[in-house]
Amino acid sequence: MTAPPRAKGRFVSPSNLARKGILLWIVMMRAVITFLAFALPAAAFVVPRTMPSTATALKATEEGLQVSRRDALSSAALGAAFLAAGAPAPAFARGRATQIAAWSRYGSRVEGMRSWLAGDLKAMIASSDFAGLKEATGTKKSTVASYLGALDLWAASYSDANPSPKTVAMQGDVEAMRTATTELNVLAKKALGEDVKKSGGFFGIGAKDEVVPTGAAMAKLLNEVRDKAVAAYNNYCEVNNEGHPFEVDELMTI
Repeated sequence: MTAPPRAKGRFVSPSNLARKGILLWIVMMRAVITFLAFALPAAAFVVPRTMPSTATALKATEEGLQVSRRDALSSAALGAAFLAAGAPAPAFARGRATQIAAWSRYGSRVEGMRSWLAGDLKAMIASSDFAGLKEATGTKKSTVASYLGALDLWAASYSDANPSPKTVAMQGDVEAMRTATTELNVLAKKALGEDVKKSGGFFGIGAKDEVVPTGAAMAKLLNEVRDKAVAAYNNYCEVNNEGHPFEVDELMTI
C-alpha cells in the first residue's frame, strides 16, 4: 500500500507561528507608542478654529446682567418682606460701628488742628509770617483744610442713618473754624499787599487803597480771629468727650 502524497509548500511549526505573532505584536505596540508620543503634545497646542463673536459675547454679558437684576430685585423684595413682617433688616456697619477704624484714619489730623492753633498759628502771628499763614490757610489742599476735613468726618462718625444732634453740634463748630480760617487768609493777603480794595474817588478816578493795619494792629486782628477758632475747637472737644468711644482718648482743649 502506497503513502499519501505530501502537500506542496513549506511546513511551519506551531512554535514558529507563536514567535512571529509575538514579534508582530511588539512592532504594533511600538507604532502606537510612537504615534502617541507625537500626537498628544501637538494636541495641547491646538487653537480653536473659531472664536466667539462680539455679538455672542455681548449676548452672554446681557444675560449675566439680567440675572444680576433678578437677584437684586429678589433681594429687595426679600428685604421688604422682612420689614413687613416686623423682622429686623440686615445690619450694615456704619456710624458708631466703625468709629475705631474712623479714628485710626482721622485722629491724627483731628489732634493736628489743636497743635496748629496752639503752636504754629500763634508763632506765625508773633513773627508776622504772613506768607506762611497765607499758604497754610489758602487752598482746599492746605494743611488747615486737611485738618478741617478730618474734624468733619470724625463728627459724622457719631451718626448712623441720619445726623445726630451731637454730629450737628460738632460740625457747627467745624464751620466756625472754617470761617475763622478764611478770615485769617484774607488778613494775611492784605498784610502782603494783596487783594487790597480801593475806595473813594469819582468813577474810580482818584480812589485810594484801603488802610491795612500793620504791626501790632494786624497782630491784634489776627489774634482775635484765632481766639474764635480756639473757642470753636474747645467746644468741639467738649461735645466729643461726652459719650466718646472708650477705646479713644478724650480730646484735649487748648
